[in-house]
Amino acid sequence: LDFRRNAQVIRKSFARPNLAYVVLPGERKGKQLLDVLNGVPGTSVVYVRSRKKTKQYAAALAKRGFSAEFYHAGLSPDDRAHRQTSWINGKKRVMVTTNAFGMGIDKPDVRSVVHLDLPDSLEAYFQEAGRGGRDGEKSYAVLLVDEQDKLQLRRGLEQNFPPIAQIRRVYQALGSYLQLATGGGAFRSFDFELVEFARRFELDVRTTYAALQILEQSGWLTMNEGVFVPAKAKILLNRHDLYDYQLRNQRADPILKALMRLYPGILTDFTAVQEQQVATWIKMSVVEFKKAMRKLHQDRVLIYEEQRDKPQLTFLQDRVRAENLRIDEKLYHFRRERYRSNVEAVIRYVETVRCRSQLLLEYFGETDAPRCGVCDVCLGRTKIGPEQQTASEKERYTEKLRLLLRREPLVRADILDSFAPRHREVVGQTVDHLTTEGVLQADARGRLAFQA
Repeated sequence: LDFRRNAQVIRKSFARPNLAYVVLPGERKGKQLLDVLNGVPGTSVVYVRSRKKTKQYAAALAKRGFSAEFYHAGLSPDDRAHRQTSWINGKKRVMVTTNAFGMGIDKPDVRSVVHLDLPDSLEAYFQEAGRGGRDGEKSYAVLLVDEQDKLQLRRGLEQNFPPIAQIRRVYQALGSYLQLATGGGAFRSFDFELVEFARRFELDVRTTYAALQILEQSGWLTMNEGVFVPAKAKILLNRHDLYDYQLRNQRADPILKALMRLYPGILTDFTAVQEQQVATWIKMSVVEFKKAMRKLHQDRVLIYEEQRDKPQLTFLQDRVRAENLRIDEKLYHFRRERYRSNVEAVIRYVETVRCRSQLLLEYFGETDAPRCGVCDVCLGRTKIGPEQQTASEKERYTEKLRLLLRREPLVRADILDSFAPRHREVVGQTVDHLTTEGVLQADARGRLAFQA
């Protein structure tokens, strides 16, 4: 049977009619946050970029009488679980958090999601904002923004993607810092303090961290952030070589069997390992288990990252001279361009004078979405572009549209694609204005044409 012949694709819209998207410009974000929380009763999530800010804003809200808690990835697992449960059960009204919070959280009655900093992408924003109003009741996704936010977001392109020469410099400095000789170091782990390393070699901390991430993506090293990151392991040998090793090392055999049975993905990916669980399984003390894992790491059977009190950095390959460092430049430039594109999409979103829901849905491929009627633009709280245009600009773009649509009616997305990217915003504004005024009308297929 050919099931493909009768196959059907069912696609559901991403539209959230009950969720009002709002962008609030201004310099007094603390006051604006209070206004939102006072104006929108109910549970709230407040997103910020840094761990420091989570604590600061939670404390400030508590002083104002709000039941608030902070959350970030640096907390212990027990602490994170306790705070998450407290918020879900309604004991805390406001959770101030980094983007570490929210994965797998399905609290339906979140009435407001507030972003105090610009996200790196619309994908991230749409997902985080979408945690509001999952019960179908009216909710708000509020983004607070000032001009400095946009400058910092664009500046992040250079900070997150330093030049290849800078990445080589960081790699060379790393070898000196760890006193690691060229030709050695593979599978060795080191205590590593990023701030101290950057200070000693006069490097910018954020740029240095980005360089280390690129080195990690290129397979040169791996990093963890410290004590609250569980031990991890990955088996390096294929099944045939692993079997030979087990035959020659009977004491290691039960450990490897337990690892593969408890964590099937360990043969292909780095996997979190609960050391107490494995040790209990094979009737071994945790101390003995760790010692055996270090031996397997030394024999290059697997990579074993212990859970320690300090951040760890592990070399995955022997150190090479900086000029021989291989970086996949094609992948590097692809990621850099994707980041730049994501940043510009976020800035277009905050600067738009179109329906915000319509713009978001268009970004995700829904080109025929209607206006939402509930965002700040649709409600007239943000100035609509055509009113800000001069009479000559309105006339010029209206005439361009007449010439374009004289040949055939087009849907809005195709109209925008007919113009250069730098003109699409104002063209979209003109199309929306003419549609609102009834000068442009859509047929049953959503294609627009001028009224005769």
